[in-house]
Amino acid sequence: MAIGRLPALTAEEANILVAKVARQADVLQQTAGRHLFVADNKARSDADFPALARAAAARLPAGSSASWAVLANSSSKAVKAARTALFRAGARAPR
Repeated sequence: MAIGRLPALTAEEANILVAKVARQADVLQQTAGRHLFVADNKARSDADFPALARAAAARLPAGSSASWAVLANSSSKAVKAARTALFRAGARAPR
């Protein structure tokens, strides 16, 4: 069970957020098996996010597809390429 709060200040905002949560089941069904992993730059004291993402991807069910946007130790050119990949993956997701 997930427990959280919706950051709504008005009844209208709350209604919009509740509707978005309700639509999520349909979105998840339409995107079943597609996963996007994003790992950012890390400092020495940070966890190794790219390695953790690879470990998570290794546990995906057979037939799953994974897209990657890894920014660790990246140049601005690599960051731009990863950002483009992220936007393209988002554009393919159902709304």
